[in-house]
Amino acid sequence: MIERPYQLVYVSSAAVDLTERELETILGSGRQHNAATGLTGLLVHVHDERAGRAWFVQQLEGNRDDVEQTYHRISLDELHSGVTVLHRIDSGARMFAPDPVRLVTLQAAEVRRRVRVPGGPLSQLLHDRSLVLALISSCATGSDPNEPGGDEPTAFPARVTPGAPGDRPATTSVVEESPRDLLVRERVLDPHRGAVLPVRRRRP
Repeated sequence: MIERPYQLVYVSSAAVDLTERELETILGSGRQHNAATGLTGLLVHVHDERAGRAWFVQQLEGNRDDVEQTYHRISLDELHSGVTVLHRIDSGARMFAPDPVRLVTLQAAEVRRRVRVPGGPLSQLLHDRSLVLALISSCATGSDPNEPGGDEPTAFPARVTPGAPGDRPATTSVVEESPRDLLVRERVLDPHRGAVLPVRRRRP
């Protein structure tokens, strides 16, 4: 009996508003883990410049146990808080195969246009199950449903180049951008193992 793909969707509040390059670095080990376990999915990073905040929306799909274990590990990461599961279902097909993690970054205005909700708090919108599923669907098709032929959301493929023996690990510093930000993090990518290692750092 062939097991139907299992989908899980969650939303969370980002502790710091990461750049595209920082996101790609952090996603390096996540893509390797998902590829090894047969998981696919989507990570949407939503920026709200006016409010000085950012959110994550992620869909994981694959074997139920692998999805749930991966979600549990992700939920403990200090780079986000308020992790809320919006959707769990045994689905008929994957939406994002063969991508281990497809990364899409959107501004708040783009999110509102895609789900056809012009006003209201963005945090409330991103906790509405039906609206979030509509947003994910628009990312799966790669187009804005309100603008036929419009530009597709920005997607960034993984580009992690192994370093030569003796190279120092590349370091990405995440700097506080507003009083909202609760922590400062460094993440070090070990080019020889492809692992992303969280490192605590005291505030200056």
